[in-house]
Amino acid sequence: MVFPSRVLLVAFIIPLPFAALQAEDAVDFGKDIAPVLSKNCVACHNAKKAEGGLDLESHEALMKGGDSGDSIVAGDLAASYLLDRVRDPDDPMPPEENDVGAKLLSAEQVKTLEQWILAGAKPGTMNAANKLNFQPLPANLRPIYALAASQDGQHMAFGRGTDVLIQSSDPSLAPSRIANSGSAAHLDIVQSIAFSSDSNLMATGGYRNVKIWRRSNKPQNLLGGLQAQKLSRRPVSPDGTHLAYADRTGALEIVNLATGQTARFLKAHTAPVATTLWLDDTRLLSVDQTGDWKLAAKTASGFQIQEIAQDNPIPASSLQLATNRIFGVGQDGKLFRCHVANGKLSELKVWDQQNSLTAMHCLAPRGNQLIVGTSSGSVRLISVSGDQLSIQKQFETGAQVQFLSFVPASNRILVASQGKPAQIWDSSTSKVIATLNSDYTRNQQLRYASRNVKRQQATVERFNKRLPDLKQASEKEQAALKKVQEARDKAQTKLDTEGKAVDAAKTEVQNAEKAVAAAQAALAAAQKQLEAANKGLEDKKKAVTAADGKRQVAQADLAERDQALAAATDSANRAAAKIPELEQLISREQDLQNQLEQSLQTVEATAIPTEILAAEVSPDGLKAVLAGVDKQLRVYSLSNGSPELNLTTSDALMHLLPLNRAKLQGITTSGQLLSLPLKPSWQLEHNLGNPEQSPFSDRITALDFSPDGKMLAVGSGPPSRFGDIHLVSVESGQVTKSLGEVHSDTVFSLKFSPDGRQLASAGADKLCKTLDVASGKSLRSFEGHTHHILGLAWQDDGQVLVTASADASIKIWRAESGEQIRTIGGFRKEVTAVQFVGLTHHFVMSDASGSIRLYNADDGKQLRVFSGAKDAVFGVAVSGDEARVSAGGQLGQIWTWQLSDAKLLSTQPQVQ
Repeated sequence: MVFPSRVLLVAFIIPLPFAALQAEDAVDFGKDIAPVLSKNCVACHNAKKAEGGLDLESHEALMKGGDSGDSIVAGDLAASYLLDRVRDPDDPMPPEENDVGAKLLSAEQVKTLEQWILAGAKPGTMNAANKLNFQPLPANLRPIYALAASQDGQHMAFGRGTDVLIQSSDPSLAPSRIANSGSAAHLDIVQSIAFSSDSNLMATGGYRNVKIWRRSNKPQNLLGGLQAQKLSRRPVSPDGTHLAYADRTGALEIVNLATGQTARFLKAHTAPVATTLWLDDTRLLSVDQTGDWKLAAKTASGFQIQEIAQDNPIPASSLQLATNRIFGVGQDGKLFRCHVANGKLSELKVWDQQNSLTAMHCLAPRGNQLIVGTSSGSVRLISVSGDQLSIQKQFETGAQVQFLSFVPASNRILVASQGKPAQIWDSSTSKVIATLNSDYTRNQQLRYASRNVKRQQATVERFNKRLPDLKQASEKEQAALKKVQEARDKAQTKLDTEGKAVDAAKTEVQNAEKAVAAAQAALAAAQKQLEAANKGLEDKKKAVTAADGKRQVAQADLAERDQALAAATDSANRAAAKIPELEQLISREQDLQNQLEQSLQTVEATAIPTEILAAEVSPDGLKAVLAGVDKQLRVYSLSNGSPELNLTTSDALMHLLPLNRAKLQGITTSGQLLSLPLKPSWQLEHNLGNPEQSPFSDRITALDFSPDGKMLAVGSGPPSRFGDIHLVSVESGQVTKSLGEVHSDTVFSLKFSPDGRQLASAGADKLCKTLDVASGKSLRSFEGHTHHILGLAWQDDGQVLVTASADASIKIWRAESGEQIRTIGGFRKEVTAVQFVGLTHHFVMSDASGSIRLYNADDGKQLRVFSGAKDAVFGVAVSGDEARVSAGGQLGQIWTWQLSDAKLLSTQPQVQ
C-alpha cells in the first residue's frame, strides 16, 4: 500500500545509516550504536513507553537498565543483558514479528555493539537523542506532502521536498520559492503547511521544527530629503534613471535615482513650474505658470537649460507625449497639441471644449487617441484626425475628474473623481465594472466578521429550535408523573383497606382467644364447647394469614409505585431543569451573536477615504493602484476591481511612479522616495525548535491556525508510540499549552472548529477526536475507521466533520454527538486529504491513486472528477475565492483545475 510522508520518509530524516568500523576505539555511541537502537528498538523502549522498564532513547537511559537489571555493563559482554537479548536465537529482540518495521540486528551490527561494550560503553561525542545528521534528498525526489490555500484566494502554498513554494492566483505562472537565508525552508521534507484566516501568516513544519512566516509588503526607502512640491504624471525618465521635479519658486531639480546626485537649476523659471515632460531619456521639457517653456538637455558635463522659442505664451497644467507630438491641457482647461524641435515650439493647435479639462491620458504610441476628464465629471475617449476631434465614447462620473488611466488592451479605464470612490469603467460598454469603495484589509475583516455572524446566528437558531421540544418533553414527563402519582395513591388506598381487614381479623382472633381462655376455664364442664372454640380459633388465624398476605401484596405494590414515582419525579425534574439550562445557553450565545454583529457593523461602517492623492495602473495593465490621504496604498485587480493588497507608508504618497509588474515607486509628502512592492514576499517571523532541541517530539505532521489567528496548533508524535498536540502563541512564537498525548500514534491532521472553540485531531491510531480549546479536555472520539486517519475537515457551520482514511473510505460525522452519518467507499487506495469548499456542503478529496473528486456531504453523492493527476496524491486544497482546486503528490508536480467545470488549468513541475 502507498502511505503519505509519515511512512515514506523515514530514511531521509534518521541519522546517517550504520557503518561497520574496523577499530574498537572508533566505535561511537551517537554515530554507530544509537542509530541501530533508534531504528529497531526505540519504538517499544522509550521514555513514554518503556517495555520491561527499559528506555533506549539515550545513553544515560540505556545505562540505567530495566526490570531485568543492567542492560549494559561496560567491559563485560557476559553481564550485558541487552547483548544476550539481541543474540538470543529463540527469543530475540526485536521480535521477528512486530508492527513497527523493526529488524533483527545483523551479525555486523552485533559485533559493533560488542566492540562498543568492550571499549567501555562510553557516550561518545554526540548523543542520538539530540543529534541528527541529515542527508541531501536525491535530485529526483521532491514529493509534495503538504499544501494549503490562503483565504484571500491569492496564494497556494506547497511543500515540495525541503522547499516551500508559493503559487499566485494565476496558475499559468510558475510558483516562487521561499528562501530561508538563501537555503531551503526546512532541513527535511516539509510535512505540513497552514495559512492564518487573514492570509498574512503561514506556518510550515518539518522535523521537530515549526516556522511561522509573515507576508511582507514593507516599502523600502530609496531616497530622502526630496523637496518635490510639484511633479508631473510621468516625472521619471523613460529609462528609469532620473527623476525631475520643481518647486514653487521656479527651481527645477533632476535627481539621479541610482546615486542620489542632483542637478538643480535655481533660476530655470521666474514663475512656479506648472508641469514637466520627458521627451526621451536625456531631454526634459518644463513649463511655468506664465507659459514660459524650457528644455533641460543632458550633455557630457551634465544637464543644461535651453530656451524654447514660441510665438505666444502657452501656460500648461499637464503635458503628455504621443509619438512625435505633444498633447497638453492649458491652465484654462483647453486641450492643445504642439511640436518641439530645434529649440522652437511650433504647429500649435488649440481646441475649445465644452467643459474645462482636468485630466488627460494619451494612448501612446497611438498619437491619434486620448482620453480626457472634465471639471463637470465627463470622461471622453477622443480620436484626433488632423485638426479635428471626434468623441468616440463618453460617460459621466458625477464629479470633477482628478486622475485617468486607460488600458486599451482590456478596455479598462481607471477614473478617480473628486469626493467619490475611484471606479473602473469598461470603455467598450461605458459601464462601471467596479467601484473601489473597499480595500483588501477591510474585505478580509468583513469576510471574517460576516462568516462569524452567520455561523453564530445559525447556532442561536439551532438552540432556539430545541426549546419547544424540551418544553413539550417536560410537559409529557409531568403528565406521566401525574399518572404515576394517581396509581401510587390508589395503591395506598388499597393498602389502607387491606390493613383495616387485617385489624378486624386480629380483633376476632383476640375475641376467639378470650373465648378459648373462658372455655379452658370451664374445660371440665364444657369439653365440647372447647373443641368448638378451638376450631373457630384456627379458622380466624387462617383469616389473619390471608388478610396479612393481601396487605404484603399491597405493600409491595406501593413500594413499586413509590419507586416509579421517584423515577418519574427525577425524570420530570431533569426535563424541567434542561429548559433553564438551554435558556441560559441561548442567552450566552445570543450575547456572543450581538458582539459579533457589533463587530460586523463596525467593519461595515469603516469606509476608505475618497480623497486620493495619486492613482496609477501598473505597467502590465493588470492592477489599479490608489494612494490615499490615510497613508495607505491600495492595489486592485483592474479586471474586476477586487482588492489585492494594502500597503502602509510612513507618510501619504503624493506621486506614484510605475516601474514594472512587481514594483512601483512613490514619493511621499515628506519627500521620501519609496520602493513599493506589488508582489508580497514571505519573511521568517518565528523559528520554533530544531532537530536537536525542540518542544515537539517528532515530525510536524499537522498544523492549523485558530480562526482569530492568535494560536497555532501543532501535531506530532513518533510512529507507534504516541501523538501529541501543542498550542503556540503566534505573537510570541512560544508554546503556551501542551494538550499531551491525545493519540496513541502519530497525529496526521488538526483543524480548529470554525468558531475556534474546539480542535479536531486525527491520527494513525484510527481515531478522530475533538477537544475543548479553552480547557484542553477531550470532548468525544469518533470511532469506525480501520486504518490511519490521514485528513479531516469541518463544515463551516461546525456541525459536520469529514475524515479521510487509509482504509480507502471517507466518513461523515455529526460533530456534536459523534454519530456517524454515512460512509463513502469504493476508492482504490488510501484517501489522503479532504477540504470543504467555502461555506458550502461540498468537499474535495484526494487519494493515493491520483483521484481528485468533489462530493456533497449532505447526501454523499459525487459531483465532479478532476482528471490529470498521476501517481499518489497526498494533498488537495481549494483556493479561498473557490475558483480553483490544486493538488500535489509523489511526483512533485502541482496540478490546478477550475472548480466550476474541472478544467485542468496547469501542471507545474517548474520552479522559479
